[in-house]
Amino acid sequence: MQPYQPNQSQQPSWQYVGEAKQSSQSAQSTSQNESYQWSASEFIAYQKNAGWYLLLILVICVISGLVFIITRDPISTFSIIFAGILFMIFAARKPRVLEYQIDKNGISIGQKLYSYSNLRSFSIINEGAMRSISLYPLQRFMPSISIYFEPQEEPNIIDALANYLPQEDKKQDVIDRLMHRIRF
Repeated sequence: MQPYQPNQSQQPSWQYVGEAKQSSQSAQSTSQNESYQWSASEFIAYQKNAGWYLLLILVICVISGLVFIITRDPISTFSIIFAGILFMIFAARKPRVLEYQIDKNGISIGQKLYSYSNLRSFSIINEGAMRSISLYPLQRFMPSISIYFEPQEEPNIIDALANYLPQEDKKQDVIDRLMHRIRF
């Protein structure tokens, strides 16, 4: 698959405010800043029924039981149980709808601004029926930043990002594929 290459002769001189699923906003224009704005969920929320949580509790019990049998260390066992409970709490969390903006200063996600000088590139990630954009930071141990959007907004977002960052062909990493598979 060839990376998306924007037409260099087309410089966007507009601003777009996308629609969230439950509320819509009207487009606004700025006089000096060329920017693109939209609203979207901060992550994909999968429906988890009681069976999902019961299976997770069973897995936590099995892993903590094996750790206790092997090590006879109650602290390690408690740590596994505590990590499992935290995992369950994060799994139950509902996503917020965030405001995204791409402009000459960087990428704003909610109240946080990510400067282009701290970002290396971006790529488009297929997540089953959905697609997202991953931003890769220059810092070695900083995780990638995922951006979600409505499918019809994808070309506009890619055009706006391509004005500031190069696009790379990358796939979802192993941890993200695992989280998608267990519907986290």
